[in-house]
Amino acid sequence: MVNEISVFAEVDKKSALPGETITVFGEASTILQEEVEEGAATISFGGRQYIANLKNNGQFDYRLKIPEDITSGVQQIKIIVDDEFGNRGEGETSIDIIPIPSRVELIIPDGGFRPRETIAIKPQLFDQAGTLMEESVTVTIIDSDKNIILEEAVASNTEFSFVFPENSVPGVWRVIGKNSKVEAENEFFVGELAALDFRIEEGVLIVSNIGNVEYIEPIEIKIIGNGIETAVTKKTSLDVGMELSINLGREDETGTYDITVGDKVFENVKI
Repeated sequence: MVNEISVFAEVDKKSALPGETITVFGEASTILQEEVEEGAATISFGGRQYIANLKNNGQFDYRLKIPEDITSGVQQIKIIVDDEFGNRGEGETSIDIIPIPSRVELIIPDGGFRPRETIAIKPQLFDQAGTLMEESVTVTIIDSDKNIILEEAVASNTEFSFVFPENSVPGVWRVIGKNSKVEAENEFFVGELAALDFRIEEGVLIVSNIGNVEYIEPIEIKIIGNGIETAVTKKTSLDVGMELSINLGREDETGTYDITVGDKVFENVKI
């Protein structure tokens, strides 16, 4: 009696995708190189077991479907052969599992945003086994008017920041993450911002609407100098991105003044 079996095993492919069918084949012989004529090969792979009966020449083969949720990378295939006399032998082979992008997730903060604020977005790409992949995800940001504001390839599990433009349209925005045939979508809200910016050029106050809605509030201007303090109120109706020019020379005599408007102070302005 011989109580040990030598097992040779191989597969017909070096690499394969989840869900593909492969053939595991091989041969069992005694340590004296005699054929094992009666017995069975138990094939363990991907957390499952398969049984292949030995042929008269000690050879075996089995076509098996790779599990859809198998872990990517090199996977071992273990074969145990038992003959009719209770002898046993083991052999191994392996196959490289090619990952398949199967799910995208988009991690974004809760809450709303306003122009000039920053949103941090992290796309995550997972394979068929739920393992993070290193491939890139195309991230697309779409405003509430369905305009594409950004489209950029971002590495999976990498956070990137996006600063909302001054004239960002208020409403519900969308962010889409896509790779191959899988994609995910999230929504967030961009609120209204009524805001002005001021600058002075050669005695002219230039008012710019840097918000994302029409500005209709009056503008309060203080002009101080030459022993005089003048308060001026200007009515406005300024659309997004538009500018208004106010000639300060029409409000006071020629001289040097300090101008206060909004949260800005302009000192020693010549009018």
